[in-house]
This record gives sequence, structure tokens and C-alpha cells, in this order.
Amino acid sequence: MAESSRATRHMLKATDDGSIEDYDKWIGRGADMSGTDKKGQNALHFLVKQGKFNMLQHILTSKPEVCQLVNKVDSKGWSPLHLCCIQHPVELRTLELLLTFGGDPTIEHRCGNCKDLVDKDAKDFLHWRKRHNKGLPSDIRLLPNKLIVEYMGRFGHLDDDFTLNYDKFLEEGQVESAVIQIVIAGPQGVGKTTLLHSMTGSKVKKNGPNPTRCIEMFPMKFTIDLDDVTTEDHGDGTDYMTYLQQFVDTVLKRMEDSGLPRSQTWLKRHLSISSRSGQEVAVSRQKTKGTNSKANLSILDFSGDDVYQDIQHWFMTNHGVYFLIFSLKEYPHLVKVLDGIFTRLQYISLYHEDGNHPAVILVGTHLDKVPNSAQKYEQIHAEIMEHLQGYSDVGKYALEHVKGVFLVDNHDLSQKAKDQIWQAVTGAAIDGPKWRRLVPTRWLALEREIILYKDSGHKVMTFGNFCTIAKELAVPIQDDEQVKDVLRFLHKKKSILICQTASSITSHDPIVVDTQWLINQLVELLTVKQPYVSSQFVESFLERDSKEGKPRNKKNFIAAVTRLSLIAEPLPAKTENKASYYVVPCMLPPVNNKLIGSILDQANKSSSLWVVSNDQFIPPALNDKLLTIFINRFEVLFDPISRESLIYRHNAGFIVNPGLNLTLQCSSSMVKLTLFSSTGSQMHDGIGNIIRQSVVGLFEDPKKFECRFLYEDGSKENFVKVSDDGSFSRKSVSLNQDLSRDMAIWFGQTPDSAATGTSFNPKEDPELSPKRLSHVAKHIGNSYAVVCACLGVETAVVEQERYQHRHLDFRSQLTKILLRWRALQKGRASLGKLIEAMKMNNLSHEEMLLDPVWAGETAMTKLKDADAALIPGIDLSSSPTSDDLAVITGIVGPSFLVFFLELDLDYCDIQKAMELHQRQSEKVLNMYLLEFWGQRLGSKATFSRIISAMHETHLDTSQLKHINPRNSHC
Repeated sequence: MAESSRATRHMLKATDDGSIEDYDKWIGRGADMSGTDKKGQNALHFLVKQGKFNMLQHILTSKPEVCQLVNKVDSKGWSPLHLCCIQHPVELRTLELLLTFGGDPTIEHRCGNCKDLVDKDAKDFLHWRKRHNKGLPSDIRLLPNKLIVEYMGRFGHLDDDFTLNYDKFLEEGQVESAVIQIVIAGPQGVGKTTLLHSMTGSKVKKNGPNPTRCIEMFPMKFTIDLDDVTTEDHGDGTDYMTYLQQFVDTVLKRMEDSGLPRSQTWLKRHLSISSRSGQEVAVSRQKTKGTNSKANLSILDFSGDDVYQDIQHWFMTNHGVYFLIFSLKEYPHLVKVLDGIFTRLQYISLYHEDGNHPAVILVGTHLDKVPNSAQKYEQIHAEIMEHLQGYSDVGKYALEHVKGVFLVDNHDLSQKAKDQIWQAVTGAAIDGPKWRRLVPTRWLALEREIILYKDSGHKVMTFGNFCTIAKELAVPIQDDEQVKDVLRFLHKKKSILICQTASSITSHDPIVVDTQWLINQLVELLTVKQPYVSSQFVESFLERDSKEGKPRNKKNFIAAVTRLSLIAEPLPAKTENKASYYVVPCMLPPVNNKLIGSILDQANKSSSLWVVSNDQFIPPALNDKLLTIFINRFEVLFDPISRESLIYRHNAGFIVNPGLNLTLQCSSSMVKLTLFSSTGSQMHDGIGNIIRQSVVGLFEDPKKFECRFLYEDGSKENFVKVSDDGSFSRKSVSLNQDLSRDMAIWFGQTPDSAATGTSFNPKEDPELSPKRLSHVAKHIGNSYAVVCACLGVETAVVEQERYQHRHLDFRSQLTKILLRWRALQKGRASLGKLIEAMKMNNLSHEEMLLDPVWAGETAMTKLKDADAALIPGIDLSSSPTSDDLAVITGIVGPSFLVFFLELDLDYCDIQKAMELHQRQSEKVLNMYLLEFWGQRLGSKATFSRIISAMHETHLDTSQLKHINPRNSHC
């Protein structure tokens, strides 16, 4: 009996703490689920008081015996329902949950029953709930108060039959994706935004609209009737309710189709549709198509400023209808009239899926500026199409995919012109392959949930976050691969932005939820118009973001833009732990061809590898992305004479390893790569393969591009065509021995020391401990990309490790990569294989083996005489106090992994600490590890060891001056 009573007390304590795990544990040990405390309060009283909704839901749904406690009162006459009602504001989801499981709102207390205790919103809810025994649909009942109240206001007339059908549809149904994605683009000053306002009937300021900054997004703001092409503005309501409206309309349509009386459901449907704008709609029995005749418009309005094209590139889609706007002010000079249209057509032609390209609508504005325009309309129309088709690079595309050309006055767009343009748009959308695509209803439920997170201030979330959210839906999505499918679907709609290829996404990868926020931040970055920006600057302008200023947005912004390759973080110098600046590739100056040419002329160079488009436009944004990848992967080359950094817009020089350099040159139709060396270092077979793969892997459609291998001896073009499987065929040239050797460098198999590595005597081949691998990482340094390829580590694995551990300093990231390599080798990893990979990359392994760490794990760097003066008055053989540790932890920063390995902390202990403090700052983690180190080593935890570890980790030992001088003891 005593044991049961004890278990019950612990069970109530678990409910007070909100611990589901502890609650279940004590129930298993015999706790009485209906047990109470001294005040007569049971588990439900505790959970309602503490606001533990998730646990309350878990207990009521999984423990039927607990449901009888909903109306049990305590010693003062309060039931759990009463306690819920005296909260202000009342949490409606908790109130709905208690009512669903038998809560009786009429139970009297001396202060009254439930309706006497609640606030206005809850009183309205109780009134609504009295007429709806089935309650709210399952995913609506989980929403915040504001949205539940809005739901009742909009859809409160719908009866319990609707709720039952809603839940059934949520569980089993599919919904049509009737969204028309419109992208409006064109040069500056042609009237794009004015045309948008005129087409949608939205209000314009007296002085006209403000110029668009990069992109303005209008997701699901407008609806179009596909019969009469009239548009409807949803106003300033929440995006969530717009998506919910689409879902409700679909459920009502299914109810009607299933045989319910038309006079009932059809009228209800149109009443619900009319409630969006707050205006009454005359009900006509002639119009019977219902939701089938409507589609939502999702509009992206692109600025015409070329500086934003690198951002806009990420928001283009193959599922949209493009409006290309141009001005007729310069007519009849069609070259000037269509200036900027050709490049945009080239961009659009890149986007397709399964051979289906997006449709294009051309709209010429300022027709009123053309003399006798009414008489010349047909003539101008014909001249424009003829002019477009005369260009070989876009003419064929224009002929097949331009679905209409319209010429309009700028400020007086007639209703006839609007109708004609909208008819062309809807016709093009309906003819598209993805029109009315059926998707599982759960997908839409997840999409709506994502909108809620965006509205609550979340800007960027990880794939892991989305998987967790999907599993917690009213109708969960358990399969992570299906979550990927949902995210791909939303990415194509540009509701979210996946920052890398969805197929290779990991749980830590960022996904932009608030795309307009990302655009606004990038606009702020680009207005600086500087190619090099400090990390401090990025942090400072991010502090200006936000109404809420959540710190996590800073890190998330950097994570997103680096993953999108919109900014690049250069590799740090050998004596640095982290680069002090970022590069904005689209802001770099034009190429200094003379300087790059002079360096190549003085070097021993290989033949060039060309990636050549087959009559295909390579957009500047793609070249900038390639440049970003190289900046993140290789060290930027400096001219030895001028000391100028060889990095320009679309062109750069890089150090691949100490004996091998690389030039990258890009244009609108090709990418050229040349390996060269001024030292005569040997180029091993396949050494260029990692570089070739970086370029070829960037292009989504390899059929549009060829890898051509050119021997630049002044003769005719010689090339090697590479097939999809990596094999190559020689074309119209007799290849000499030197050329064949170069081919092996570019097209041979990447060297793999796992197969060819030096075999060491096991007695002489030491264990590759984390600390020793950290020292290997120090000597590999900025040559890591090709060294890892020689070790057989896939590029994707290397990039994932660097990204996942981006919060660490560079050497720690490389240590993590080597640890991953050691794990993948499954016991076959050896120092010999590392040395072989270093030899192939002209790295000195002899120097590495002189490190004391190979002689013994506890070997320390020898202190210099100057080190004794770092902390005046302190014996370096003494141990630091807690105050001293507070100073040291601020110096260590993101270098803690290498630093604590040098202090001989066990790697497993460091890992556990990182997991324990993953949601806390580096300072908290560093302080914990320093205290743990002090406890573990006792009197051996000395200042001298700390200074030695700082030297090895390239930390600023001069900062130790902030430690108070004294004779320090533990």
C-alpha cells in the first residue's frame, strides 16, 4: 500500500513537471491514475493549471480510465474544466479537448458554471460548441485562439456532417492543386507593378507604386474565376485562412458530389467563399461548377534591376506562367524595345520538367506613346514576333512557348485587355502538365502548419524540424521521404526554399520558411555594393531585422545563404581558425585577364577542361554559384608580384595544393578549367577529377552540356566528349602521348590511397586517435578537398560534414571529416594511407611526423620565455580558478574541439558535452568542459597546459592578460 501511495505521489509530480516518460513509468509501478493530492486535485487538474497541453492530450487519448476525471472536483469544488475557464485568456484548444472527452460545462461552482467564468472568445466558443456536438475538425482544434475564433467566424455555419467529412478527408483524401504561379519580369521602368495592380484590381498609391526591391511575393492573395476570369482579392487576412478556405471548399464540393442535397451544400459553399472578402455574393443557380471554376493565384513580382538577378534565379520555377513586360516608348527601334527580354527568355528556357517548359506571356506597355497606335496594333504585334524568332538562341523557344503578345496603355488598361490577358494566362496554366495535380490531403495540412510557424516568427528551419512537425500533425506523416516529397512540392510553388538538392538533404540542412524575409535581408546585403563583407557587418545588419529580433535568425541567415551559394566563406589562412570575411560573388570586379594571362604564361600548365553548353545559355547566377563553391573549397591565389587576390566576377585563381594551382574562367556559354604549377610538381592521374566533378555536378541536366578536353596548341579544336557514365570518346584528332597524360589527369579515376596506400608495419603504424587526426588536419589544411578525394571520401560527405559542423573552427571541421573517413574505412584506416594521399598532393608528411603527438598523446608544445610573462604574478604550474576559467572560455570560442583534445580530454566526453549543451552558447559549453577537465586532471590541470594548447590551436594568448595577476591555486 505504501509503495502504491509513493508511486501515486511521484505520478502527480510527473504531471506537475510535464514529464510523459516519468508519468508512464510510475503508472507502470502501480500508481493510481485517479489519485489526488491533499487538495483533492488529480492529474488533469495539474496539467490544466500548468498549461501542459501535449501531455494532457497524450493522457486523455492513451489512458481511457483518466477520462472519468474530467468532471471530478477538488476540495474547493473546482473541476479541471473550471480551472481551464478561469485562465485569461482561456486556451481554446484545452477547452475543446476537455469537452471532447466528456467535460460538462454546466457543472456549478460557487462562482458559477463555465460560461460565467470565461472571457468573451471562450464564451462565443462555448455557444458555438453547444450547437456542434462533434466539435472542431481534428487539425483545427490544435490551433491558437486567434485562428480558432477566425474559423468559427468564417465557417461556423457548417454543421457536424461537415466536421465528420472534414476529418475523413484529412485522413484519406486527396486535394487538387489548383494554383497558378505567375512570375512578372522585365527591365526597369516598364510598368510591371502598375500592370499587376491594374490586372488584379488592387489599390495603388496616388503617386504610383514604389519601385520593387528584388522580389515582392503575393502567395495565394488572389483568386481567379476560370469561367469569367474575374479576380478576387483576399485582403489582408492570414495566409493560413486562405489555405484553409481552399480545403473547406474542396470538402464541401466532395460532399455535394457524394449526393448531399445541392440546395444545402452548394449554398453553404458559396456563402463560405463570399466570407473571404466580407461582401455578399448573389447566389445564382446557373453557376454550378463551384470550386472547379476557381484557382488561386500566387504571384512573384521581379524587380528589373540586374543586380538582383542572382537572387531571382532561386525563385524562378518550371511550373509557372511568366509575364515578360517591355515598354513601347522606343518603338520602332525594336532592339531597344526588347532590350532585356532576350536574356530573360534565355533564363526561362532553362526551366523545364520532363520536357515541359513554362509558358510566356509578352506584354508591351506605353502603347499610348506610339503615334497612331490603334492603326498600328497588328503591325507592331507582327514585328515583335518576327524580331524574336529571328534570334537563333531564343527564337525557337519563343515560337513554341510564347502564348500571347499583348500591347496596352500604361495607365488605362481596358477591361477587354484584362480579360484577354487573363484568358491567355488561365489557358496556358490549364494546358500545363501539373494542372489540377492531386496530392494527399496530409500534404496540405503540413503546408498549413508550416505557414503557422512562419507567422509565429520562424524564418529558417531544418529538415529535421519539418519531420518532427509532420509526425505531430492530427493525421501524421511518419515517412521522412514523404516529407521530402511535400517540401519539393512546396519548393516548386516557392512557398518555401530548399537550399540544396532535395535528394541529398540531411536533417541539419536549412530550409527557408519566410522567403520574403530572406529576400529583404539579401537586398540589404547587396545595397552595400561591396564584394567583401566582414562577419561583424553581417551580424550588425541582421540585428536590424525583425520585429522580434530572435538571435537564431542570424545563424539561420548565414546557413541559408551559404547553402544557396549566394555568399562564400573563404578558407582561413594557416595561422587562423576562421575566415574574417565573406565574399559576395555577384559584387566582384570584372576579370583582370591580363594579370591571369601573365601568370599562366609563366607556368607549366595542363590542357584545359571545358564544360561547353550545347546552344544553351549558362546564366550568370550559375557561374557565381560555381565560383562560390570553389571559394569554399580552395584557397584563393595571390599574384606574387602585385599581391593582388586573383578573384573576379566569374573568373578566379585557386591553390589546389602546395604544388598545383587552378584557373576558373566562365562565360555565358562555357566554363574553362586549367591546372598549372610554377614548381614543376607532378600531377597524378585523376587529380583533377574532384574539380571536374564539382563543375559537372552543378548542372542539373547533363544532356545539355558537354565536357570538352581542349589541347591549346593553336590547332583546330580537339575535344573529348564525356558520356553520362563517365567514359569518354576521342573525336577527330590523333592524341599524342602528352595529351593522353593530361586526359588521365582530368578523366582518370580519382586516386584512392585505400587501394594503393603505403603499407606500414602494424607495430610502427600508430592508432589514429582523434587528437592525432587533429594534427593531420593541421598539416592538410586548405588542401583538404583533393586529399579527401584521394582518401576515397565522397565530395557530398565532405561537404555535409563541413556544413553540419560549421559552428566549429576550420581545423575542427577537418578533424570531423577525418573521423568520418576513419569510421567509413571500418578498421582499414591507417597512417600509411594518409601519408600516401599527402604525397599525391605535394604535402610534407615528414614535417607532420615530427609533431610530438606521434611520440605520445600527452606531449606538449614547449613553452617560450615570453609565455611566462603572459599572466604576471601567476605560477604557470598552478591551476586556474573559476574566475580564470571564465576568461579562458571566451578565448577558446569555436576552437574547443581541437583545444580540449590538446588538453587530453577524451573525445567521447567532448561529444557528450556537445550534445548536452547543443542548445546553449559556446561559452557555456567551454566552461563546462574546462571545469570537467580540472576535475579530471586535478593538480595537473595547469596554466602551462592551457597555454600549450592555445599555441597549438592558434588562439590569442595575449588575451590572458585579463586574468587577475596573483598566486593562483585550485
